[in-house]
Amino acid sequence: MIVVWQCGCESGDELSTLAGKLVRLRFELSDADLYSIRFRE
Repeated sequence: MIVVWQCGCESGDELSTLAGKLVRLRFELSDADLYSIRFRE
């Protein structure tokens, strides 16, 4: 399954504003297991 970015911030949906900053990811799963996660440009 491909997961897409949904921005809940006021600055728009640009991920570049987060470059170099500490971010926290939250995964909400229902009756599922998370085995891995991969980031790519």
